[in-house]
Amino acid sequence: MLNNNNITKLKIKAKKCLDNKEYEEAIEYLNQIIKSNSNDNYVYNIRGSAYASQKKYEEAIADFTKAIQIDSYDSKIYYSRGTAYASQKKYEEAIADYTKTIEINPNNSDAYNIRGTAYASQKKYEEAIADYTKTIEMDSNNSDAYNNRGSAYASQKKYKDAISDFTKAIKINSNNSFNYNMRGSAYDNQSYYGEAIKGFTTSIEIEPNNNAVYNNSDADYAGQKKYKDAISDFTKAIKINTKHSEVYNNRGFAYISQEKYEEAIADFTKAIEINPNDSTIYYNRGLAYAALGEHDKADKDKAMSIEINEK
Repeated sequence: MLNNNNITKLKIKAKKCLDNKEYEEAIEYLNQIIKSNSNDNYVYNIRGSAYASQKKYEEAIADFTKAIQIDSYDSKIYYSRGTAYASQKKYEEAIADYTKTIEINPNNSDAYNIRGTAYASQKKYEEAIADYTKTIEMDSNNSDAYNNRGSAYASQKKYKDAISDFTKAIKINSNNSFNYNMRGSAYDNQSYYGEAIKGFTTSIEIEPNNNAVYNNSDADYAGQKKYKDAISDFTKAIKINTKHSEVYNNRGFAYISQEKYEEAIADFTKAIEINPNDSTIYYNRGLAYAALGEHDKADKDKAMSIEINEK
């Protein structure tokens, strides 16, 4: 049996390990405490956090549940268990825990924000927007809440509202490339290609290794028929991530627009190797084959596109 002094020392060691991301060591220290005292909710809570950090969500949930059984009025533990459920895409359970967090501590703005994200994951955008709005009412400098609400508006195709929120998020945090990228996408959906490209360009300047942003900017260059610029950015995106079928497909389509059909076919073929279940890529390659007069190959690709769509 450990005495209180030894238990305290082990807790300190475990917390230090947790902070240093030494999760197995932290768990070992906590196991020693639990063998001696199985009624300490703090120990179960931080062991649950260690498991969650290792993506061992079942073990984490079990520990958070045990901690709640010991002390059912600690809102932080419900929040932690809710996040573990959300990581498993068990959004109903996550929402229930976030709601309990709010019941115990109604001033927890983060709980509204993360519950909103759980609602958004279920495509319950009105509920999500209500939660993000509550977060903003409580914390008007929460750029994540503006960004999240903007994303929910964009999912509802309310692009003006989305742009307004992304703009507010940028004013609060001008160094977050994601905000510029999202605002660029909203402009793109309204066919404001110039504004969209400005957003994507700024996002790339902040985070030059984000291939998804290059892909977005390329689409807008293509929308303005600036295919040379589009191909340049697609190529940069491919250098960052060679396994992104959508980028190969988009570059292939840009090549078609320049009547460079051999290059287009090479890109569509690479995209198919990565993602053989995308009917659009087969259709696009068929177009390129048809333009070269290779009608048998074109017909085969179009038939494959139809077959995939009918599955």
